[in-house]
Amino acid sequence: MNFTRLLCSLSPLALWCALFPCTAAAGLIIEQEITVNGHSRRVMIRIQDGLARFDYGNGSSAFIDLKKQNVLTHFHHDAIGQEEQGPEALRRAAELVNTGYAPPPRKPETRTEKIGRFECRVSDWRTGDDRQTIWTTKAYPAQGAIHEFLPALRALQCTCLPALSDSAIAVKAEVARKDHVHTTTLLSAKVEKIPADIFKRPTQYRKDRP
Repeated sequence: MNFTRLLCSLSPLALWCALFPCTAAAGLIIEQEITVNGHSRRVMIRIQDGLARFDYGNGSSAFIDLKKQNVLTHFHHDAIGQEEQGPEALRRAAELVNTGYAPPPRKPETRTEKIGRFECRVSDWRTGDDRQTIWTTKAYPAQGAIHEFLPALRALQCTCLPALSDSAIAVKAEVARKDHVHTTTLLSAKVEKIPADIFKRPTQYRKDRP
């Protein structure tokens, strides 16, 4: 189900409960590294109280307030410019942090491997020269609290690592094709109170056309 259909299918109260089940207490902070053919960058995602912020390195930030409207505002820091766009822009913004990973329906090959301090279950799907792999652990700190935010991440069309598994935390995912290797590594995921000013939008940015 895409973002627009999800919004249309839920009442305002149901939407709020589905997207932000634990906002009164704290928010979710995710930091991950995305490497595509050897070129890496870091992405930070923060969600709290109906607000979401995406930071793509130091180059740009995107904000969305799901309590009021389905409009994403993207700020380009170098150009001091901003764009306001609708749900389609949210999909495009999500693509910048997505793993590119969509597991096939068939059963994967499995093994175990240590990633950092975590013993992980590794699942491999192979089709010809293509390979998709996900590393998951059930020993990640505050796993239960992180999982409370899965509906919000999925509604934001954000398949960042924690959103890839219902029963564990995904700490790494990789898609390898003939001339393309896309690796996403979870650097940290935690649930804690986020200062309100993190969600304040930059001022004095000129408005550009979408």
